[in-house]
Amino acid sequence: MVTPRSRPTPPETVVCFDRDWTVSVNPHPERESVPLSWVKHFAHERPDVDVWATGNQRLRAEAAIPGVDAAKRIRADLRTPETDDTIVDPVTGRDVSQPETSPSRRDRLRLVRALYADHTDAVDRFLVVDDVDLTDMEPEGWTHYHSWEFVPAAAAGETPVAAPDSTPFTDTPAPRATEERDIHPSAFDPREPG
Repeated sequence: MVTPRSRPTPPETVVCFDRDWTVSVNPHPERESVPLSWVKHFAHERPDVDVWATGNQRLRAEAAIPGVDAAKRIRADLRTPETDDTIVDPVTGRDVSQPETSPSRRDRLRLVRALYADHTDAVDRFLVVDDVDLTDMEPEGWTHYHSWEFVPAAAAGETPVAAPDSTPFTDTPAPRATEERDIHPSAFDPREPG
């Protein structure tokens, strides 16, 4: 399994997945869904890709990927305790440091993007795959795909993360929960000169 701790640089691509009506564990009733095996492949086999669960957080355990709580913890690690006593959403200014505080769908994407803020030159793409239309996030640097657009485009190699050649469409078990991919931008700490 590849982790940022095993690489000295940020990923080239960050992909955020919704779960419901997007990934095969809870597919859209009439549309194509992203196979869970693809999400796992991108997360665990591609050293150039970081993958996040930004929708239903069950996807964290199903694919062994980080989610909103991990993003909040990382954001907390990157703040200066002497001056910051809360985790402030980078856009809304709301305190999201408490576990019961759940940022909106768009604010979750902003939170993830803020983790890579000092590396936007290194991260080529920020993608979100969600059944909800998030094209309004494109001015903020996100490229949105519905799952039924992403699957054929990725299979044709027309997305920044192409479909895996050999990953089966069947959904294999996720790595154990203790093997959740360790995405942690402090591995390339923005406070340290590059």
